[in-house]
Amino acid sequence: MNRIDRRRAAAADHEGCFAAPPRLLRLGEFAKLVGLARPTIRKWVASRRIASVKLSARAVRIPASEVGRLIQAKLRPAVPGGDADA
Repeated sequence: MNRIDRRRAAAADHEGCFAAPPRLLRLGEFAKLVGLARPTIRKWVASRRIASVKLSARAVRIPASEVGRLIQAKLRPAVPGGDADA
């Protein structure tokens, strides 16, 4: 077995060991997908109602997995005089 074949075999042994990084969405992208306004998403990120990743002082991203979680949990913004999660 030559050196190249050994490398290919080693790479095949480690295939699937590393998970792909989660897809991160910008606030606007996330807002469009869940049908909410960007300010609402900002408030929910600040209150930790939505998981987020802070890339810098201003750059915030939301994992794409939060879209499904939000839809499944049926979270909606608070309506004045109404139920907060209705």
